[in-house]
Amino acid sequence: MWCDGFDMDLEKVVPNVLAAPEVTEAKAVTLWTYGSTFQGGGMAHPSVWNGTGALFFSTVPDNPRDDHGWVSIHGCVTNDPLHELSVWDAVRDMWAHTYMAAIDFRTWMARPVDYNGLFYPIMGHMRSWKGHENEPIDRLTAEAEDWALLASSRGVYLSRSRAKER
Repeated sequence: MWCDGFDMDLEKVVPNVLAAPEVTEAKAVTLWTYGSTFQGGGMAHPSVWNGTGALFFSTVPDNPRDDHGWVSIHGCVTNDPLHELSVWDAVRDMWAHTYMAAIDFRTWMARPVDYNGLFYPIMGHMRSWKGHENEPIDRLTAEAEDWALLASSRGVYLSRSRAKER
């Protein structure tokens, strides 16, 4: 995944969550989304629309492309390729890019990561930026852990509940 080498990858910020059952389960559940492709392969970033966020699907979506390669999903239009990824990979991407998301058109994360109140202070502390020496890092990483576990468990729930309905 693109963020494997990123110092602020969720797996580096809160490594304790990797042993959590919510994360183990999230790694085993597959999603699909449209997005740009990373130069080394795989998804670089999902297609994201203002007011909608990113759209993920629990099964391969059947969205036909027009003659120019564009897909329209209820008015959200993209020409990006379809990518398969795990719920955990999507959580890692949401952490770094702070966007809203839906699975099968049901709200997954309506409130993205608080960039200025959570992500940025942790980044400043981890990178030893001046002015971030006294960040309440224990509280901030605990919040990041809570966010990661909530996002993982909600993503698993939404993908599995919709799949059962089919």
